[in-house]
Amino acid sequence: MSERVPANQDDDEEILRKKKIGETSLEYEFHKNTLHTINEGDQPAWSVFGLDVAEDRGRITSSFKIPNESIGETRRRASERLADDLDSSRDLLITLSENPIRKSAVMDLFLETLSDHDISQALKKIVITNEDTAEVTDDEKILIDIFYPNISLETFEAAKHFSSNIRAIPDDIFERILIKHVETFNKNKEIFEKQLPMLKEGFITNIRNAIDRTSIPLSIKTVEDRLAPIVAYLQDTLTTTMRETWGEYLPDLLTIYIAEQLPPSEFTRVYNHEMIHALAGKAMLATEMPDEIGGGIDISNLRSGLLFGTEYSSDVKNHRFHWLNEAVTETVTLNLLSRENSASYVPERELLDLLLKKGGKKLPQQLFIDAYFESYDPEKPVDEHIPAWKKLYAEINEAYRPGFLLQLDKYIKRNDVKSAIKLMKLDWETIQ
Repeated sequence: MSERVPANQDDDEEILRKKKIGETSLEYEFHKNTLHTINEGDQPAWSVFGLDVAEDRGRITSSFKIPNESIGETRRRASERLADDLDSSRDLLITLSENPIRKSAVMDLFLETLSDHDISQALKKIVITNEDTAEVTDDEKILIDIFYPNISLETFEAAKHFSSNIRAIPDDIFERILIKHVETFNKNKEIFEKQLPMLKEGFITNIRNAIDRTSIPLSIKTVEDRLAPIVAYLQDTLTTTMRETWGEYLPDLLTIYIAEQLPPSEFTRVYNHEMIHALAGKAMLATEMPDEIGGGIDISNLRSGLLFGTEYSSDVKNHRFHWLNEAVTETVTLNLLSRENSASYVPERELLDLLLKKGGKKLPQQLFIDAYFESYDPEKPVDEHIPAWKKLYAEINEAYRPGFLLQLDKYIKRNDVKSAIKLMKLDWETIQ
């Protein structure tokens, strides 16, 4: 069923036709094929951090090989551009280092830098008077044990020290750091692209085994259909903001991004986590666009797994059950890899565990998994469009009270997951 709604909610004259569609619709098939054609090309050409500086240096170096009297002016302009790009890169890196979410990528840059003996020795010769920033906290020591087992405490302290004193690093060393980063990214990208077929093959094998155990409620054909258009790229988190720390799946683009800064020990788990997102059930909105902007049909994501969006916005703050979606995604991932635990989404998974057992009756984990992988089916009667989700919601209502899951989600948005955990342990009835 389609409906007509204002294209702009402040303008009732322009009307768009919208309809909710499933994954077998002609509109979605066309959307997948279009994206597949686009994604068949090379990786999108966003920059690696420091690429402009590396290219500047390359132009200057090449200019010395050209026997031309006018090349001096070209070299002078290239040198001026290099100086400007170094300044802007330094300013950006300092800004990132002061951002609570992005500063971990800056730390990774300096851990990467300190693995280069020559640059490391050059950095050690720099005299920096601010020594307070190098102290490693207890939480950071835990992170080192989990994610950086091959990194010494001394190296971590040095990386933290330099990431807090970026302005003090001389231009020539800073340039070497950026060029080293570009070289490392390109090397890792090549390794990633070689490993990708094996990673995907391993994921498919694990999914087949899970289907055989009936823990994944999908057919092999559905798995193949859902994963066929998915592409994966390595991403530099210094240049692109990712909503998650080390991996991200964008359902509207059918694309997975894996952070180049991801510790090697976590690579398989993060890839599998994002592939589970890609395999999740879905519902889409098809919108007929006005002729003035090219016409055609726009496909946007309304639901992915247990993450529900809104019809007029893809803003995360308007999504429902983000915490639950990530908790189930990581739980399925760990089950798939036969792992007991990970350092990802720990509070979310703890809250899910409490939700399973704190109500008037215990809830089977499989209820959540069945709803997670279920796609909206508009071809069935209205009460059968999403039966697994309706069953899950009804079971939670019975175990707690009507509307409790939505109340819990709203409470988390007002507070946070850890606050919800405390109330679930003390008295879930106080959650409103």
